[in-house]
Amino acid sequence: MFFLRFVIAFRLLYISAAKSDVCTLPENQPAASLVQHRKKQSGQTCDSLGKENCKSGTGEAGSLCKWNPDLHRCQAHIAWFHCMKCGSTFGASLAHFANSSLPGAAHMPSCGFMNDTPEILAEDDCPGGQQGPFEFFVYKYPTNTWFKDVFWYLGEGDIDPGNHRWISNSDFHSWRGSFVGIFREPKSWMVSSFNHFAGDVFNGSEITRFANHTKGTVTKLLSGRTTDLPMFCNFRYKPNCSSTGGNHPDCERCLEPAAADLPKALARLRGFAFIGLLEQFDFSTCLFHAMFGGTCHPVELVNMRPGVENNNVDDLYKMLEGADDPYDQAVYDAASNVFWKNMHKFNVNSATCAKICPGAAAFTTP
Repeated sequence: MFFLRFVIAFRLLYISAAKSDVCTLPENQPAASLVQHRKKQSGQTCDSLGKENCKSGTGEAGSLCKWNPDLHRCQAHIAWFHCMKCGSTFGASLAHFANSSLPGAAHMPSCGFMNDTPEILAEDDCPGGQQGPFEFFVYKYPTNTWFKDVFWYLGEGDIDPGNHRWISNSDFHSWRGSFVGIFREPKSWMVSSFNHFAGDVFNGSEITRFANHTKGTVTKLLSGRTTDLPMFCNFRYKPNCSSTGGNHPDCERCLEPAAADLPKALARLRGFAFIGLLEQFDFSTCLFHAMFGGTCHPVELVNMRPGVENNNVDDLYKMLEGADDPYDQAVYDAASNVFWKNMHKFNVNSATCAKICPGAAAFTTP
């Protein structure tokens, strides 16, 4: 499968982590894991809980804590559902929650493309020559050292918690109540994806074809029925499925509707501990902390990897008029409903967020 071949190839670049790790040496790297919001006092972390009180989810907020029988400790248990072009910046919040000994400015690096404070820029280097979550979790802060047994992976060849992956039946069963994710309005997602995956070669006239091949991407990833096909349809569109590309047999499969995937995708949203919206990213970050506690670092609200604009965004939106994605729209509507309900339930607004994230810029009331 294309996606697995992709991550396995990158594994050759992997640098073996040091033997010391956050779980066995908490005095050196204390893992401040995610807080149980409802049942535990504010500030109490997973690794401070005993086996009887360590829960993987409450059914409402979700505790994101789980007992690790091998390490005999309660620790963070996080399944990051990360669709392409849906906020890799969110990885900074997850990383800081899972291990509070990270430098306060640690983030998913852009390799020098950010323009921010000296503290943040000092953490923006890329010793592995990659970018984003892969650079962060493989080279800068290797998961086996800093986040032992914390994150969801697809398999042995998958070494990046922020990878783009589908949810299999077995993974959903194992990680239900521990899923977190940021969702994006479908046309905004389509415009950003086209600019990223094909816009460097094609002008806006190609976007409707691209949209037909990538329609229902989020829905298909959530259901897991087509495994890595959505990655192929996006990452390999340009050489294989475009108007000038080859005629790869999987391109026909890209055009198949996601109607069969939608019921399972919607049901699986109910297995998420946290749902945020990219269009409300600052408030999503604030909501995350309101639900689970912990320190909100200013760097968590910095756009670490802005999307490229190879084509004018307004022109692309015009090209997409009438080209709706009913599958991903239904998923987004359901995610948005959960988000706004939680905003109300946890009393998240500009005033409360100013207290939860005091180092951030002023919040604008949504």
